[in-house]
Amino acid sequence: IEQAVAGRDLTALKQLARTGDGLQTTALRRQAWPLLLNFRSLTGDGTGWRGEEHQDETQVELDVRRTSLPISNELRRSEAAVRRRQAQLQIVVRGVLRTHPWLRYYQGFHELALTFLCVFGSERPATEAARMAALFFVRDAMGSSLEDVMQQLQLLYVLLEQTCPAVHALLTDVDVPPFFGISWVLTWFAHDVDTFADICRIYDFLIVSPPMQVVYMAAAMVAHNQHEILAYERDFAAIHSGLVALPRTVIDWLPIIEESDRLQREYPATRLQLLGNSRLPRLSAVSTYEATWKRL
Repeated sequence: IEQAVAGRDLTALKQLARTGDGLQTTALRRQAWPLLLNFRSLTGDGTGWRGEEHQDETQVELDVRRTSLPISNELRRSEAAVRRRQAQLQIVVRGVLRTHPWLRYYQGFHELALTFLCVFGSERPATEAARMAALFFVRDAMGSSLEDVMQQLQLLYVLLEQTCPAVHALLTDVDVPPFFGISWVLTWFAHDVDTFADICRIYDFLIVSPPMQVVYMAAAMVAHNQHEILAYERDFAAIHSGLVALPRTVIDWLPIIEESDRLQREYPATRLQLLGNSRLPRLSAVSTYEATWKRL
Protein backbone atom coordinates (compact mmCIF):
# COMPACT_ATOMS: atom_id res chain seq x y z
CA ILE A 1 0.00 0.00 0.00
CA GLU A 2 2.78 2.44 0.89
CA GLN A 3 4.53 1.64 -2.39
CA ALA A 4 1.33 2.28 -4.37
CA VAL A 5 0.78 5.57 -2.53
CA ALA A 6 4.37 6.69 -3.11
CA GLY A 7 4.07 5.90 -6.81
CA ARG A 8 0.54 7.35 -7.02
CA ASP A 9 -0.46 4.03 -8.56
CA LEU A 10 -4.25 4.36 -8.52
CA THR A 11 -4.80 1.04 -10.29
CA ALA A 12 -2.91 -0.81 -7.59
CA LEU A 13 -4.60 1.15 -4.79
CA LYS A 14 -8.05 0.41 -6.18
CA GLN A 15 -7.25 -3.29 -6.37
CA LEU A 16 -5.95 -3.26 -2.80
CA ALA A 17 -9.10 -1.46 -1.64
CA ARG A 18 -11.27 -4.15 -3.23
CA THR A 19 -9.49 -7.21 -1.92
CA GLY A 20 -8.42 -8.81 1.33
CA ASP A 21 -8.27 -6.49 4.32
CA GLY A 22 -8.49 -3.40 2.13
CA LEU A 23 -6.27 -0.47 3.08
CA GLN A 24 -5.80 -1.98 6.54
CA THR A 25 -5.03 0.92 8.91
CA THR A 26 -6.04 4.49 9.64
CA ALA A 27 -2.52 5.70 8.87
CA LEU A 28 -2.57 4.08 5.43
CA ARG A 29 -6.08 5.35 4.70
CA ARG A 30 -4.94 8.89 5.47
CA GLN A 31 -2.43 8.51 2.66
CA ALA A 32 -4.54 6.52 0.19
CA TRP A 33 -8.04 8.02 0.45
CA PRO A 34 -7.00 11.50 -0.77
CA LEU A 35 -5.59 9.93 -3.92
CA LEU A 36 -8.62 7.70 -4.46
CA LEU A 37 -11.03 10.59 -3.86
CA ASN A 38 -9.17 13.00 -6.17
CA PHE A 39 -8.45 15.58 -3.51
CA ARG A 40 -7.59 19.04 -4.67
CA SER A 41 -4.78 21.00 -3.02
CA LEU A 42 -5.84 21.64 0.56
CA THR A 43 -5.16 25.36 0.71
CA GLY A 44 -6.93 27.84 2.95
CA ASP A 45 -9.02 26.67 5.87
CA GLY A 46 -10.94 24.24 3.64
CA THR A 47 -14.03 24.35 5.81
CA GLY A 48 -16.38 26.77 4.07
CA TRP A 49 -16.55 29.21 6.99
CA ARG A 50 -16.64 32.21 4.68
CA GLY A 51 -19.80 31.12 2.91
CA GLU A 52 -23.26 32.27 3.87
CA GLU A 53 -25.20 30.20 6.37
CA HIS A 54 -26.89 27.23 4.73
CA GLN A 55 -30.59 26.68 5.24
CA ASP A 56 -30.06 23.22 6.75
CA GLU A 57 -27.51 24.12 9.43
CA THR A 58 -30.00 23.97 12.30
CA GLN A 59 -30.81 20.35 11.43
CA VAL A 60 -27.10 19.58 11.11
CA GLU A 61 -26.49 20.89 14.63
CA LEU A 62 -29.34 18.79 16.04
CA ASP A 63 -28.11 15.62 14.33
CA VAL A 64 -24.50 16.17 15.38
CA ARG A 65 -25.54 16.53 19.02
CA ARG A 66 -27.29 13.15 18.82
CA THR A 67 -24.46 11.39 17.02
CA SER A 68 -22.89 8.33 18.60
CA LEU A 69 -19.15 8.64 18.15
CA PRO A 70 -16.74 5.71 17.73
CA ILE A 71 -15.27 5.52 21.23
CA SER A 72 -11.52 5.90 21.10
CA ASN A 73 -9.37 6.01 24.22
CA GLU A 74 -9.29 9.81 23.98
CA LEU A 75 -13.09 10.11 23.78
CA ARG A 76 -13.55 7.59 26.59
CA ARG A 77 -11.37 9.67 28.90
CA SER A 78 -12.86 13.07 28.29
CA GLU A 79 -16.30 14.57 27.77
CA ALA A 80 -14.50 17.63 26.43
CA ALA A 81 -12.95 15.45 23.71
CA VAL A 82 -16.42 14.28 22.71
CA ARG A 83 -17.60 17.89 22.43
CA ARG A 84 -14.53 18.79 20.37
CA ARG A 85 -15.17 15.95 17.95
CA GLN A 86 -18.82 16.98 17.61
CA ALA A 87 -17.73 20.56 16.92
CA GLN A 88 -15.32 19.28 14.28
CA LEU A 89 -18.08 17.24 12.67
CA GLN A 90 -20.34 20.27 12.50
CA ILE A 91 -17.55 22.21 10.79
CA VAL A 92 -17.08 19.43 8.22
CA VAL A 93 -20.74 19.16 7.26
CA ARG A 94 -21.20 22.93 7.29
CA GLY A 95 -18.11 23.28 5.11
CA VAL A 96 -19.58 21.02 2.45
CA LEU A 97 -22.95 22.78 2.48
CA ARG A 98 -21.54 26.30 2.41
CA THR A 99 -19.15 25.42 -0.39
CA HIS A 100 -22.00 23.95 -2.43
CA PRO A 101 -25.16 25.69 -1.18
CA TRP A 102 -27.35 24.00 -3.80
CA LEU A 103 -26.85 20.71 -1.95
CA ARG A 104 -29.44 19.84 0.69
CA TYR A 105 -28.46 18.07 3.86
CA TYR A 106 -30.08 14.72 4.60
CA GLN A 107 -30.18 12.96 7.96
CA GLY A 108 -27.35 10.45 7.73
CA PHE A 109 -24.85 12.55 5.79
CA HIS A 110 -23.29 13.53 9.13
CA GLU A 111 -22.55 9.85 9.80
CA LEU A 112 -20.78 9.51 6.47
CA ALA A 113 -18.82 12.69 7.25
CA LEU A 114 -17.99 11.35 10.71
CA THR A 115 -16.25 8.33 9.22
CA PHE A 116 -14.01 10.60 7.18
CA LEU A 117 -13.35 12.80 10.21
CA CYS A 118 -12.41 9.84 12.41
CA VAL A 119 -9.99 8.57 9.78
CA PHE A 120 -8.34 11.91 8.99
CA GLY A 121 -8.56 13.37 12.48
CA SER A 122 -8.91 16.97 11.31
CA GLU A 123 -11.46 19.11 9.53
CA ARG A 124 -9.67 20.05 6.32
CA PRO A 125 -9.14 16.62 4.74
CA ALA A 126 -12.39 15.30 6.21
CA THR A 127 -14.29 18.17 4.60
CA GLU A 128 -12.68 17.48 1.24
CA ALA A 129 -13.52 13.76 1.49
CA ALA A 130 -17.12 14.52 2.46
CA ARG A 131 -17.34 17.08 -0.35
CA MET A 132 -16.20 14.58 -2.97
CA ALA A 133 -18.61 11.99 -1.61
CA ALA A 134 -21.44 14.53 -1.72
CA LEU A 135 -20.75 15.59 -5.30
CA PHE A 136 -20.01 12.24 -6.90
CA PHE A 137 -21.45 9.44 -4.77
CA VAL A 138 -24.44 10.49 -2.63
CA ARG A 139 -25.56 13.57 -4.59
CA ASP A 140 -28.90 11.94 -5.41
CA ALA A 141 -29.77 12.10 -1.70
CA MET A 142 -28.86 15.78 -1.49
CA GLY A 143 -31.68 17.24 -3.56
CA SER A 144 -35.08 18.45 -2.49
CA SER A 145 -36.26 14.87 -1.81
CA LEU A 146 -35.02 11.29 -1.60
CA GLU A 147 -37.01 10.25 -4.67
CA ASP A 148 -33.93 9.34 -6.71
CA VAL A 149 -32.54 7.23 -3.87
CA MET A 150 -35.86 5.41 -3.54
CA GLN A 151 -35.73 4.66 -7.25
CA GLN A 152 -32.28 3.13 -6.78
CA LEU A 153 -33.59 1.04 -3.90
CA GLN A 154 -36.33 -0.25 -6.19
CA LEU A 155 -33.52 -1.49 -8.45
CA LEU A 156 -32.38 -3.57 -5.47
CA TYR A 157 -35.53 -5.65 -5.98
CA VAL A 158 -34.80 -5.95 -9.70
CA LEU A 159 -31.40 -7.32 -8.74
CA LEU A 160 -32.88 -9.71 -6.18
CA GLU A 161 -35.36 -10.98 -8.76
CA GLN A 162 -32.41 -12.05 -10.89
CA THR A 163 -30.18 -13.42 -8.14
CA CYS A 164 -32.46 -14.53 -5.26
CA PRO A 165 -35.90 -15.17 -6.78
CA ALA A 166 -37.22 -16.94 -3.67
CA VAL A 167 -36.35 -13.98 -1.43
CA HIS A 168 -37.74 -11.57 -4.01
CA ALA A 169 -40.99 -13.55 -4.08
CA LEU A 170 -41.23 -13.47 -0.29
CA LEU A 171 -40.67 -9.71 -0.08
CA THR A 172 -43.17 -8.94 -2.82
CA ASP A 173 -45.77 -11.41 -1.52
CA VAL A 174 -45.66 -9.85 1.95
CA ASP A 175 -45.45 -6.37 0.37
CA VAL A 176 -42.21 -5.36 2.09
CA PRO A 177 -40.77 -2.29 0.32
CA PRO A 178 -36.99 -1.84 0.17
CA PHE A 179 -37.00 0.90 2.81
CA PHE A 180 -35.12 -1.42 5.16
CA GLY A 181 -31.99 -0.49 3.20
CA ILE A 182 -32.34 3.28 3.29
CA SER A 183 -29.80 3.88 6.06
CA TRP A 184 -27.40 1.43 4.40
CA VAL A 185 -27.43 3.57 1.28
CA LEU A 186 -27.45 6.99 2.94
CA THR A 187 -24.62 6.30 5.40
CA TRP A 188 -22.69 3.60 3.55
CA PHE A 189 -23.61 1.26 6.42
CA ALA A 190 -22.02 3.55 9.05
CA HIS A 191 -25.35 3.79 10.87
CA ASP A 192 -25.83 0.03 10.95
CA VAL A 193 -22.38 -1.42 11.64
CA ASP A 194 -20.98 -1.27 15.17
CA THR A 195 -17.29 -1.91 14.50
CA PHE A 196 -15.38 1.09 13.17
CA ALA A 197 -12.78 -1.12 11.46
CA ASP A 198 -15.58 -2.77 9.47
CA ILE A 199 -17.02 0.62 8.49
CA CYS A 200 -13.61 1.69 7.19
CA ARG A 201 -13.25 -1.57 5.26
CA ILE A 202 -16.61 -0.91 3.59
CA TYR A 203 -15.57 2.66 2.76
CA ASP A 204 -12.31 1.42 1.21
CA PHE A 205 -14.43 -0.49 -1.26
CA LEU A 206 -17.14 2.07 -1.91
CA ILE A 207 -14.82 4.98 -2.70
CA VAL A 208 -13.29 2.96 -5.55
CA SER A 209 -16.67 1.80 -6.88
CA PRO A 210 -19.58 3.41 -8.79
CA PRO A 211 -22.15 5.38 -6.74
CA MET A 212 -24.75 2.61 -6.72
CA GLN A 213 -22.32 -0.02 -5.43
CA VAL A 214 -23.89 0.17 -1.98
CA VAL A 215 -27.13 -1.16 -3.52
CA TYR A 216 -25.19 -4.17 -4.83
CA MET A 217 -23.77 -4.63 -1.33
CA ALA A 218 -27.32 -4.68 -0.01
CA ALA A 219 -28.22 -7.39 -2.54
CA ALA A 220 -25.11 -9.39 -1.67
CA MET A 221 -25.96 -9.22 2.03
CA VAL A 222 -29.50 -10.41 1.39
CA ALA A 223 -28.16 -13.26 -0.77
CA HIS A 224 -25.64 -14.14 1.94
CA ASN A 225 -28.51 -14.50 4.43
CA GLN A 226 -31.21 -15.86 2.15
CA HIS A 227 -31.76 -19.10 4.09
CA GLU A 228 -32.35 -17.16 7.30
CA ILE A 229 -34.62 -14.68 5.51
CA LEU A 230 -36.73 -17.44 3.98
CA ALA A 231 -37.21 -18.84 7.49
CA TYR A 232 -38.66 -15.56 8.79
CA GLU A 233 -42.27 -15.51 9.88
CA ARG A 234 -44.35 -14.34 6.91
CA ASP A 235 -45.18 -11.07 8.59
CA PHE A 236 -44.26 -7.55 7.47
CA ALA A 237 -42.89 -6.41 10.83
CA ALA A 238 -40.84 -9.58 11.37
CA ILE A 239 -39.31 -9.48 7.90
CA HIS A 240 -38.61 -5.75 7.94
CA SER A 241 -36.96 -5.82 11.38
CA GLY A 242 -34.93 -8.89 10.44
CA LEU A 243 -33.63 -7.23 7.29
CA VAL A 244 -32.79 -3.99 9.09
CA ALA A 245 -30.67 -5.96 11.57
CA LEU A 246 -28.66 -7.87 8.95
CA PRO A 247 -25.54 -5.62 8.89
CA ARG A 248 -24.96 -6.18 12.61
CA THR A 249 -24.83 -9.93 12.06
CA VAL A 250 -21.98 -9.82 9.52
CA ILE A 251 -18.74 -11.29 10.86
CA ASP A 252 -16.66 -11.03 7.68
CA TRP A 253 -17.47 -8.34 5.10
CA LEU A 254 -15.10 -9.63 2.44
CA PRO A 255 -17.50 -12.22 0.93
CA ILE A 256 -20.19 -9.54 0.69
CA ILE A 257 -17.77 -7.10 -0.91
CA GLU A 258 -16.60 -9.71 -3.41
CA GLU A 259 -20.13 -10.81 -4.28
CA SER A 260 -21.34 -7.22 -4.70
CA ASP A 261 -18.39 -6.52 -6.99
CA ARG A 262 -19.36 -9.54 -9.09
CA LEU A 263 -23.01 -8.47 -9.19
CA GLN A 264 -22.11 -4.96 -10.31
CA ARG A 265 -20.05 -6.32 -13.18
CA GLU A 266 -22.76 -8.76 -14.26
CA TYR A 267 -25.67 -6.35 -13.77
CA PRO A 268 -24.34 -2.80 -14.22
CA ALA A 269 -26.75 0.04 -13.52
CA THR A 270 -27.65 0.43 -17.19
CA ARG A 271 -28.67 -3.23 -17.44
CA LEU A 272 -30.64 -3.09 -14.19
CA GLN A 273 -32.61 -0.12 -15.45
CA LEU A 274 -33.53 -2.02 -18.60
CA LEU A 275 -34.52 -5.12 -16.62
CA GLY A 276 -36.65 -3.05 -14.28
CA ASN A 277 -38.10 -0.81 -16.99
CA SER A 278 -36.90 2.11 -14.89
CA ARG A 279 -34.70 4.99 -15.97
CA LEU A 280 -32.70 7.00 -13.47
CA PRO A 281 -32.57 10.77 -14.10
CA ARG A 282 -30.05 11.94 -16.67
CA LEU A 283 -28.24 14.05 -14.06
CA SER A 284 -28.26 11.36 -11.37
CA ALA A 285 -24.86 10.66 -9.81
CA VAL A 286 -25.26 7.12 -11.14
CA SER A 287 -25.81 8.37 -14.69
CA THR A 288 -23.01 10.95 -14.72
CA TYR A 289 -20.33 9.18 -12.68
CA GLU A 290 -18.35 7.61 -15.51
CA ALA A 291 -18.11 10.82 -17.51
CA THR A 292 -17.49 13.24 -14.63
CA TRP A 293 -15.17 11.13 -12.49
CA LYS A 294 -12.86 10.35 -15.39
CA ARG A 295 -12.46 14.06 -16.12
CA LEU A 296 -11.00 14.75 -12.65
